[in-house]
Amino acid sequence: MNHNLSNPLVSLVIPAYNRAEMIGETLQSIAAQTYTNWECIVVDDGSEDDTIERVKTYVNIDQRFKLFERPAHHKAGGSGARNFGIDKADGKYLVFIDSDDLLDPNCLLNRVQNFESAPQFDFLVFRTRYFFEKIGDCEHAVGKDPEKITDFLSEFLKYSLPWDTRGPIWKKSTLEKLNYFDEQLDRLQDVDLHTRALKSGMKFRYYDIADTYYRGNSAEVKLDPSYFALKVLPSFYSYYQKVFNDLEMLYLPDLQQGIMVTFKKYFLAQAKRNAKSIHRYITDISNSGMISKKQKNVLRYMTLCYSNNLDKIIGNRNLIRLANKVYYNS
Repeated sequence: MNHNLSNPLVSLVIPAYNRAEMIGETLQSIAAQTYTNWECIVVDDGSEDDTIERVKTYVNIDQRFKLFERPAHHKAGGSGARNFGIDKADGKYLVFIDSDDLLDPNCLLNRVQNFESAPQFDFLVFRTRYFFEKIGDCEHAVGKDPEKITDFLSEFLKYSLPWDTRGPIWKKSTLEKLNYFDEQLDRLQDVDLHTRALKSGMKFRYYDIADTYYRGNSAEVKLDPSYFALKVLPSFYSYYQKVFNDLEMLYLPDLQQGIMVTFKKYFLAQAKRNAKSIHRYITDISNSGMISKKQKNVLRYMTLCYSNNLDKIIGNRNLIRLANKVYYNS
């Protein structure tokens, strides 16, 4: 281990699954870092392509790259791979990136310098920009301008996410206090981790500096109906239930807004094939007291409309207008 105060070791943890065509570009952006005291821990999550062979070419050249296969005692998926990576990490600081992300050459240097000058914080957060083919082909960044945010917990609860997985640099001790990622969640794992950090009162600083790049994908992701019903819906319910159980009531409207936002964003497209499962989800969150009767009626109404293709017949704008009538007349 190298925990020298002026040159601390940084561990980058990357879960990888079938990324043979892209992970090389990610690893190259790590190799090009101006800060050199890092280790890159790639945890393969059962790839069926040449991902492992691709990573091995970097491992064989540079001993700072390390390759592991996720063991069976960690659940399949990004969280299980990341948690195993945390266990294997020797760094004082940890950064999580995905296997198709890119880093600015000064990413680690800037993050370490800022953390070493502000050791009172549990984690620091930096901006992430989108790209499609190459860095600079998209101007959009994840989250709002941090100066416009007055309450970060409120933003997460409303699902107006200020940052994502690659944004923070963590003290390893902070992640240990948080008990890592929740492997039981198949969705919202990073949102859950960040929400728990904020709810627990951990200290952080948010820098309006973009130093990581998220690869955008305009292709529609089609989920298998059984996966959606058995994995996605339970994950959303479990996350909201955990948050709701010890939530201060002043934050309840924010949580309700988040439920409505995620419902429209992720669930309506699945209504045609998963109407029954979605109706059960609505019943569960309503019975738990997370949403009002009016909100329940709106969600049921919209599910009914989308499951019968009414959005295509009358248009989304008219559908929203009708949903508002259902809400205010309930």
